[in-house]
Amino acid sequence: KTLNLNPRNGSLDPAVACCWFKPARASVVAPLSAPNQIKVLPRWPVRSKARPRTAALTPAPHEGIAGFFRSTPAAAKAARSDDDRAAAQAYRRYDDTLRAYQAVDFDDLIALPIGLLATNEAAGAQWRERCGYLLVDEYQDTNPAQYRLIKLLVGDRSAFTVVGDDDQAIYGWRGASLDNLAELPKDFPALKVVKLEQNYRSTVRILRSANALIAGNPKLFDKKLWSDRGHGDPIRVSPAADDEAEAE
Repeated sequence: KTLNLNPRNGSLDPAVACCWFKPARASVVAPLSAPNQIKVLPRWPVRSKARPRTAALTPAPHEGIAGFFRSTPAAAKAARSDDDRAAAQAYRRYDDTLRAYQAVDFDDLIALPIGLLATNEAAGAQWRERCGYLLVDEYQDTNPAQYRLIKLLVGDRSAFTVVGDDDQAIYGWRGASLDNLAELPKDFPALKVVKLEQNYRSTVRILRSANALIAGNPKLFDKKLWSDRGHGDPIRVSPAADDEAEAE
């Protein structure tokens, strides 16, 4: 209601506005071959291997948005180990429980709009007109699904700005991809790159050290950070016994 969404465009009951969904978490448990055995799966393998909606799989044209609700069987077929198969089975149960409760999770908040915009021309046009101009911060931390959503929202107008730094990409472990940065000049040939190289927080000595440390990293967009905050104090190396000692 807040976003003025058209309930006829969605696949959920329009009477269900939103809900915090906790019961489904208990279902992310995979039964093993023995009747009385269960296996509690780590959250990351379950999400990464059993749920290809995170990668924004494209449904068949006749399926529309409902095609995204049937992505977990593909994960079961692609499973190569017992853990993969258990994860796929557990997430199928998780998805079934979500649908029974007419609920969505954070992945759905990306995947379902993609399904809608990719298969419903009128809805896509409405949202491209409504967005006008798109600004995406921390772009280096986006995943392929989020990039696809961006492209669907900006359309042919390409009226958008993204702010990101390949040297600050730290979320690959949860699906973020630097390919999103690399693909931008290919998908949008008129892209203009503006380098924000002045640092307003650190001193010259800190920035020179940082530049030296990352000099060997693969670069998508070369840059040199600089500061007018003075040379700064000498850098000290303080060894710590472990992470807790380091924090203290």
